Amino acid sequence: MISSQGVDTVDGGVDFDSWSGLYGEATADLVFDFDGASGTLSNGTRLANIEAVSLITGSGDDTFNIGAPVR
Repeated sequence: MISSQGVDTVDGGVDFDSWSGLYGEATADLVFDFDGASGTLSNGTRLANIEAVSLITGSGDDTFNIGAPVR
């Protein structure tokens, strides 16, 4: 699954799912919180049931808060 510049709600459901966020043109500061299964991006994007993440951000002073998976 891929998101780019918009606000999305992504639910991977069961099995192993990956998400790519392509926000390389963003100039605003972005904050990404991810706990190993769900997450939020400060632009309003929400992730659920996602096990792998690839995130490209732009020129802002971005913050990544990555926690351990909840088992």
